[in-house]
Amino acid sequence: MALYGKGMFIWQIRRCEGGDPEAIARVAQQAGVPIILGFLDYKHKIAGVGPVVYASGDYEADLEKIKAFYRDKTAKYPEQGVK
Repeated sequence: MALYGKGMFIWQIRRCEGGDPEAIARVAQQAGVPIILGFLDYKHKIAGVGPVVYASGDYEADLEKIKAFYRDKTAKYPEQGVK
């Protein structure tokens, strides 16, 4: 796979790579691009950009880093938020 040029991708997990987060991480790792975490916290009415995560190939460890960041953020539908 090759990515050319400069750009910004906003991936909605359900609409990318068949909704498979592991496949998204694999594509990011193969392309050598970072996963930049962004958020909307509906409880506190704030939005922002979080840390940059580079897929390491250890999907479970990468996913735990990502979940740790989102645990204190309140989703629009809290029942769908990170546990």
